[in-house]
Amino acid sequence: MNEKGLMVEEFWNDLTVRFSNINLDKFIIMPNHIHGIVQIKNNAEISIHDIVCAFKSLSTNEYIKGVKELGWEKFDKKIWQISYFEHIIRNEKELYEIRKYIEQNPIAWELEKDTHMNNYL
Repeated sequence: MNEKGLMVEEFWNDLTVRFSNINLDKFIIMPNHIHGIVQIKNNAEISIHDIVCAFKSLSTNEYIKGVKELGWEKFDKKIWQISYFEHIIRNEKELYEIRKYIEQNPIAWELEKDTHMNNYL
């Protein structure tokens, strides 16, 4: 993983400092997207939207700093797409399947890399 990917990973891991009422589960950084599981603790007054927005904002600001100070590639308008996919995991079987998908995503990427666009991470 390059320094930009390491920065993204650091901001992901720091989410539990910013939001003490969450737990982080499986996470993977892919060349142009990420997958992660966030558990919001019972009775928490936080939404996945708040968590994702904070993550995107903080990591984008750090990337801009990297462009200015470290010569990282400039980006056109945005690093992260506006939307994101969220899914409520309702049972252990589903959690197992999603964890397995996240773990195997790099293998699938390698098999299909010619069909994916290369991006910043």
